[in-house]
Amino acid sequence: MREQMTMEQIKQSLAKKMGMSADDSNLEWDWQTLLEGMHPQAVIDGHLSLGDYLREALNYLAWDKAGKSVKALLRKPRAEEQPSEPFLREEERMRAEVFSRLCAARAGLSRPVMEWRQRYTNGRVLPSEEAVRFLRSPDNGFLLCLEETDQEVEATRLHRDGAVKLYHPKGEGWCMILVHPLNSLGQLSKLGHDLSETWGWPEELSAWFVISGEIPYIPPLAARVMQTIPNGIPRCTVTLEIEPWVSGRSLLAAYRALQVDLLGQDNHGLGMAALSAVHAAISWDDGKIILGSRSPRNVWPRIFQLWRSIYSSRFSYPDAVRLSKVVAETLKRFLSPHWLKIKAPSR
Repeated sequence: MREQMTMEQIKQSLAKKMGMSADDSNLEWDWQTLLEGMHPQAVIDGHLSLGDYLREALNYLAWDKAGKSVKALLRKPRAEEQPSEPFLREEERMRAEVFSRLCAARAGLSRPVMEWRQRYTNGRVLPSEEAVRFLRSPDNGFLLCLEETDQEVEATRLHRDGAVKLYHPKGEGWCMILVHPLNSLGQLSKLGHDLSETWGWPEELSAWFVISGEIPYIPPLAARVMQTIPNGIPRCTVTLEIEPWVSGRSLLAAYRALQVDLLGQDNHGLGMAALSAVHAAISWDDGKIILGSRSPRNVWPRIFQLWRSIYSSRFSYPDAVRLSKVVAETLKRFLSPHWLKIKAPSR
């Protein structure tokens, strides 16, 4: 009978699969994401193999890990820590600042926000240090800080019992805490969720705005990168969210910078000659040869003849050997792109 795996063993296996150390803050963030959305209980119970779980877990986390290749295009974590936006003109940055303040002013005058502040903070917003103390007080419903404990099992139990998440600033990022759903902090978490739905703010910024008054910045130009590797074929897509008043020049500059992040400084497009070689090789037997699912058995001369019958009037390769080398070199651009080698930064 196979020995039952523990949560810690699964977490360590995930760290090894992702090339991270056990104390990497990125790992803790991803692990909590999995506990919420793809809990490994099936592995513990023996209903799912560890390998299958890790493969699906990496796909599940792909959207989150994708943020590693986006720099100034991503939303800012905190108002006073907004990095400069070199892609925007001065008037565009000012317009974004004014719009963010308008939204925050309207949100601050909403009945739910005013009632929560009146009930729990005497109608005022709290300075940052005082706000953190409020959030970390057991009297207000604080239960557990996920970044300062190794009690993953306890955190999972609390989450299943209804505990909800809140965040407070810590260094350059955020500290995630679990709070009681019915106390003042539980109500703050729900209010943050509602504000996030209304204004499009991240929930951590929404709840922090309620208690501290810190204005969530609404970036006029944001990007989300999605990376997946279904069955070993990497794919990367970019989704841009842009206010309609952002100039085309700013958009183009931002997108080109993002391309450099993803593809590297020396990125060059694939030419038709190289693509024609791969196209002929794939067309020969639906890709079985070039993807290595069966032995070539001296089929390259026949692939070369196929290529010549279609493309010889436009391009020139001397023989099958050269064609096979071009196919191998070009496939690397598809199967091992630059963005696969980028390491995620600390959050």
